[in-house]
Amino acid sequence: MIEQIDFEDLPISELKAAKTAKGKGMKILYISCVGSHMWGMESKESDIDLVMIYTVSTRRILRGEKFPAAIRQEMAAKEGGKANLCRESYHSIKGMAESQIKSETGQLKLSGAGLVKRPGKGYRTALRSINFGIELLREARISYEPVMHDPTPEELKEGMNQLDEAYRQSMLPDLPDEDQFRDFLLGQRLKEMDEDAGKD
Repeated sequence: MIEQIDFEDLPISELKAAKTAKGKGMKILYISCVGSHMWGMESKESDIDLVMIYTVSTRRILRGEKFPAAIRQEMAAKEGGKANLCRESYHSIKGMAESQIKSETGQLKLSGAGLVKRPGKGYRTALRSINFGIELLREARISYEPVMHDPTPEELKEGMNQLDEAYRQSMLPDLPDEDQFRDFLLGQRLKEMDEDAGKD
């Protein structure tokens, strides 16, 4: 998802952070939601976790200047975006689901003999990841639907089978179109260099 950000649309605290980043020569390319709001599973206490993706001035890079490796900020998300979907996503989605299942299974074992512990967030997030992957591979659609019930191990196993089948039958390209992003970044760099040249 590539999303242009208008600084003036941000709340005051985030506006200050974004302007600080801009003042240090960093151009914000897009902001992506990475937390519970992305999945529609937020609670009243949930904050909005977004990652700010930016470029540093070409002039600073060529001069060998140091700059921050990463910036993380919380702010309100905006609608819109651009997708570049592919079958390669299957591997990371399945790995995430397997990790979530393993983590939850471990917690259940740690609950101790004779204690009844209901499967919790791990199984729900695993099924959410599985459903997300199936929808992406079958329909070429990004859908972050929450899972509100407690899945059983059998339901998760069947979901994994469906994810595998969706991967085998997917009509998406095997790999993302890298040129799409390279062209976007090249355009950003050329625009920036033209702006810098006009200041001299």
